[in-house]
Amino acid sequence: TPTTIASTTAPQTQTPGSASAVNSSGEVISSIVDQVVTTERVVFTIRNSDGTSLTITHEPTRVQSAFDVEVGSTITVSGTGYEPSTGITVWLYSSPKRLGVSTTANRGQFDAEILIPTGVDLGNHTLSIDGTTARGTSNTRIGITIDLPAFAVPGTGSNPRNSAKCCNINLS
Repeated sequence: TPTTIASTTAPQTQTPGSASAVNSSGEVISSIVDQVVTTERVVFTIRNSDGTSLTITHEPTRVQSAFDVEVGSTITVSGTGYEPSTGITVWLYSSPKRLGVSTTANRGQFDAEILIPTGVDLGNHTLSIDGTTARGTSNTRIGITIDLPAFAVPGTGSNPRNSAKCCNINLS
């Protein structure tokens, strides 16, 4: 069972499209964000000076920005540069909500499928990925915007990506 790593305080709010990381001493470690946006997939990568690297991938029903994530969708969080066999915890802030826990493999890498739950407030949030490195803990924060999927009916959690192809309608 992986160990849940939790920051003692909520991370600094990140604006959508920005990323930063801090180590166990609270020092900011530089981050570089690369993003690839196509009509089918969004991939953004954060590389930190502590040797950690994170890639977040999602398949939105519409692309407004690389950092727009839809309720009810799944994102893939992958990372390298962490200590082997240690816990990785993914949090969503404004109100802290643990989205998932993973364990690194023998070379310090991990892959986690994370569901953005329905019922989360729409708008700007901070996705926080916490893990252990050779130098202590690493907390990487990414600013995202949570939105409804294209053609979703508010309050229903409906997602056209998960809906059956529709419909034969007879108007006679």
